[in-house]
Amino acid sequence: MKRNRFEGSVVVCGGGCGAPGGVGGAVGGVGGAPGGAGGAPGGVGGAGGAPPGSNDTACHFQLAAAHDFIRGVVAWADLDDPNLGAVLDEYQRHAKFRGVTGPMGSGLREGSGLGELEARDLTLDLEDLALIPEIAERHPRLRIVIDHLGRPPADPDWWARAVERAAQHPLVFGKLSGLITHCPTRWKADDFRPYVQHALRTFGPHRLMFGSDWPSYLPEGTFKESLAAFTQSIGALPLAMREQLLGGTAERAYGL
Repeated sequence: MKRNRFEGSVVVCGGGCGAPGGVGGAVGGVGGAPGGAGGAPGGVGGAGGAPPGSNDTACHFQLAAAHDFIRGVVAWADLDDPNLGAVLDEYQRHAKFRGVTGPMGSGLREGSGLGELEARDLTLDLEDLALIPEIAERHPRLRIVIDHLGRPPADPDWWARAVERAAQHPLVFGKLSGLITHCPTRWKADDFRPYVQHALRTFGPHRLMFGSDWPSYLPEGTFKESLAAFTQSIGALPLAMREQLLGGTAERAYGL
């Protein structure tokens, strides 16, 4: 986002391309005014929906090739797949491929697919805070994006400490995505604000980003609702900080 105008999106694969609006999984902001593929809005998406198959991932690459506002694709991959190298070779044929998301499985073991991501300068999106410190220590050059960071956790004290431990690693980024996914029309900013504010204090605006999780909450919710939940919970900020949260951080994390 620049000068209060969204200019693009990163698609994180996590659902089918048959989702309402034409972009499956979740779409979110590097910027991006509503429009483009099926009316998909901007924002950095968080993963949503069931793991897609190869056809879904191919569909996301096709959408990205057809629409300039889609700036990057985070594709689904199984890090335990013995053929992961070949899968990544195929993905890297697509100019907008930026990283992967998917099940960790035994991915913490030595020689796992995480080393392959690190060697290829790709980004890993995941949600499990407990895994972050060990992954970051074993793979210090791997960029990691934590999805759905602002959702109210089951154990706020543990969550706060886990966020602080994760933020100690300089290539770990937080994504404030999925705020309204489970309550698209009944959300209250007060429910998110303590966690969004803690994430902002801990990561700072240069390692924190907005994610819309669009279109996982259709038809009840809207992109505008998602953005409103973010802006109301993050509060009034200088324009330079907002531009980092709504675009600058994503550009660095995903190498856009």
